[in-house]
Amino acid sequence: MYLIQHRLLPSIGEFFRKLEIPQWLDKQIAKIRPPQNRVGLFAFCWASEMISFFIIATNFRALAKGYIGWTVVTDGLIVLQSTVISKIFIEHEKMRDGMSTLAFTMGGMCGSALSILLTRYIWGS
Repeated sequence: MYLIQHRLLPSIGEFFRKLEIPQWLDKQIAKIRPPQNRVGLFAFCWASEMISFFIIATNFRALAKGYIGWTVVTDGLIVLQSTVISKIFIEHEKMRDGMSTLAFTMGGMCGSALSILLTRYIWGS
């Protein structure tokens, strides 16, 4: 078991420490600090996941419609946003409690619904 945990599967934190993100982007990500108060943290988690699911749902809709440009752009945004939030999530323990999980869940539901409403209006279906 030791061999599997420590030799074959490095920890998630170690993975992100060794991830070679360009220096300027890494500095920008390091500036992002989740709020310390409960309301601010809830809003931060809700908004980050709302944005995430908005991008993901928009990506699915663009893919289904065959919009190559929108698909490529949203693919890139999905990777960027998930990497940034994952790094913050790992570095800040307060983002891993039950209230933050609830905020992430609610934000994701709102982001998908918002994507459907806006892309229906913009793309016509």
